[in-house]
Amino acid sequence: MLYNDGYAPLLGQRHPAALGRPFGEVWPDLVETMGPALDRAYAGDAVSADEITFVMQPGDDLEGVHFAFSCTPIIVGDEEVAGLICLGAKTRAQMLAEKHMRFRLELDERLRHLADPREVMAVAAEMLGRHLRASRANYGYISDTPAGEIFTVERDWTDGQTPSLVGQYRVDDFGEPLIRELKQGNTVCLHDAFNDEMTAGAGIAATYVAIGARSGITVPLIKGGRAAAALLVHQVEPRQWREDEEVLTRQVAERTWDAVERALAEMALRRSEARSRDILESINDAFYAVDHEWRFTYVNRRTEEFWGRKREELMGRVLWEAFPEAAAGETHRAHVTAMEGGRPIQLEAPSPFDQRWLDISIFPKADKGLSVYFRDITERKRVEAHRELLLNELNHRVKNTLATVQSIAIQTLRNADVAGDARNSLESRLFALSRAHDILTQRHWEGAALAQIVAQALEPYRGEREKRLHSEGPDINLAPRAALAIAMALQELATNAVKYGALSNETGEVFIRWSLDDAAEPSLLTLTWEERGGPTVQPPQRRGFGSRLIERSLVQDLHGGAKIEFAPTGVVCAVDIPLPVAKAGLSLLDEKGQGFSPSA
Repeated sequence: MLYNDGYAPLLGQRHPAALGRPFGEVWPDLVETMGPALDRAYAGDAVSADEITFVMQPGDDLEGVHFAFSCTPIIVGDEEVAGLICLGAKTRAQMLAEKHMRFRLELDERLRHLADPREVMAVAAEMLGRHLRASRANYGYISDTPAGEIFTVERDWTDGQTPSLVGQYRVDDFGEPLIRELKQGNTVCLHDAFNDEMTAGAGIAATYVAIGARSGITVPLIKGGRAAAALLVHQVEPRQWREDEEVLTRQVAERTWDAVERALAEMALRRSEARSRDILESINDAFYAVDHEWRFTYVNRRTEEFWGRKREELMGRVLWEAFPEAAAGETHRAHVTAMEGGRPIQLEAPSPFDQRWLDISIFPKADKGLSVYFRDITERKRVEAHRELLLNELNHRVKNTLATVQSIAIQTLRNADVAGDARNSLESRLFALSRAHDILTQRHWEGAALAQIVAQALEPYRGEREKRLHSEGPDINLAPRAALAIAMALQELATNAVKYGALSNETGEVFIRWSLDDAAEPSLLTLTWEERGGPTVQPPQRRGFGSRLIERSLVQDLHGGAKIEFAPTGVVCAVDIPLPVAKAGLSLLDEKGQGFSPSA
């Protein structure tokens, strides 16, 4: 073997003794691998050998590095091969870079599977220490205390000969110049504490030697503008750290900080998930979650009890395969709509498994899955059905009672010596009361819309008078008591208009207008009945029953005000009623045209 200076580093401690010796004696471990290639080259063929591993001496920094070589025969005379020229394709820097790259890949793979931040730092320190053949490696963090800044090491790796650095240390003991560099975010590479201006003098170097750190590399972590932690690689004896070793240490520190932050985030997430699980296990609602493929990802205790199925049996299974009876119907459609539409859905539906009713809330998740809460509302549905039955029965009986009263009144007045006008007035008033009850019955006596009350009062007088009846006002809901009172008042005014007023001829008109003053406390309803175009009105000589009815119903019962003016041009009745629960400017009718009362 004859070689140049570039080949010497591969030989390590074999150089210079390898000069002039046979290849097989210098590299006995490569004879089997390289022998056939060398034989071909001596036969006259140029050959190349890729990924050849040269076995270095123990402790060599190029141990385990791969090389690519080409061998070309040197032909002299009559094609006689006098020797070979072998060229290596890599420089020492390339070989070190590849070695460090393989180390970083291995480090990333190890750290990827660690969830404990302290374990992350311990593994990274050990791997880096072994890779650099250092005496010790560790991570520590810096904290402020009343006694000053303290550097704490919880775990470290050593080569077995160097003492552990686990413990707490005053930051000031390591020398102000060196600490200043670290606080500025600079990596400090110390080759020999006794010969470095940052540690020489004042006993600082002795401190480093005492802890087994005569030389070393320190990489700080700056958080919030201050040094929060550091990675340390120490050597007991002086060591001339190479640039590639310093660069690698910085890279390992950066990778480790990232892995630690990831581990901390995952730890916080696990704690949050644990708290969420505790909450989900303690609530009375049944809860389950599925992913975007409809597979169960969580089932709580109440769901197990409700379904009679263990969560271990369900986890990972597809919802519709685990419960094929639920793969159709209203509940299934709601799940699909929430999943595809990305919007929450709430519904009440019969259980697909039994006769129970469920209140179900479905919420899309960020991962395209669903979270579903549900509870048994069978008893509530039974109570509501029973209440509906009782209310319908009550409405039916009230209506029958009014019909009976009407029949008794008609039969009694028919056989009695009573004027026809009185009999007709009583019948019409009873019919008006019945119609108002009908409106309230439709609404389960929760109230009635004023527009409905007005329309119902004018309904018997429409027909040819249709264009002569006018009404306008905002949507206002009336409590049952107010609805009945206004209905009776409108009945009296309409009856009077038909007999003597604007509806008694062919040209008269009636205008009904109402408004609500929300600024008043309570809100004040103002309703006006105005007649025009009828016969000239003469004020009555005495107050009739209709006037007294209006006053009693509106003034006394509802604490309102009523004023009837018998103007020559037509009767005008102005009514003011305080309505604490009335609303204006907003339609209070549901989709069926029925009103609802915001309050009792």
